[in-house]
This record gives sequence, C-alpha cells and structure tokens, in this order.
Amino acid sequence: QQIHEMLKKGYTYVRVEEQQGHTGKLQGNYQLPFDVVPKNFKPPEWPKPEQPATFLLLRNGIVAYAVINGFAYEMNSGNHLSGNGWVYQ
Repeated sequence: QQIHEMLKKGYTYVRVEEQQGHTGKLQGNYQLPFDVVPKNFKPPEWPKPEQPATFLLLRNGIVAYAVINGFAYEMNSGNHLSGNGWVYQ
C-alpha cells in the first residue's frame, strides 16, 4: 500500500549515499518498483532506445501509470506492486 502511494506521488527513484567503510557495491535488480541511484544521479529527461525506461504517465495532472524499467503499473487498479527495480552505480 505504501509503495502504491509513493508511486502515485511521483517517486520512481530512491537516492542513497555511499556508507563510509562499506566495501560492497549494490547492483542488479531487486523486488521493489523503484530504482536505487547514487546521490549524484540525474535521471534522463526522455526514455532512450535500449536503455531502462523509468517515467510517469499523467492523466489530468495525476499519475495514471508509473513505468519502471519498462514495466507499467496502473495506479487505479489497486493491484499489489512489486519487482523490477534496478540499482545503478
């Protein structure tokens, strides 16, 4: 439920800071519909061919669909949202 509300508010990325003393790197995918990005990441203005597509589709100024890495989530369906997040380095 909380994930659905965050997407409806327009959140598609989660910014993280590198932890001091942390030697491992996060990479790959995980089971939340958000992309994890470094603090200095700038999302592209437009989706590009052959690149992960993460963007929002609005209807009358309200988020109708959230597209995370090419997977569309309908905001009005009330379905449980999970999967297809990506961790960027």
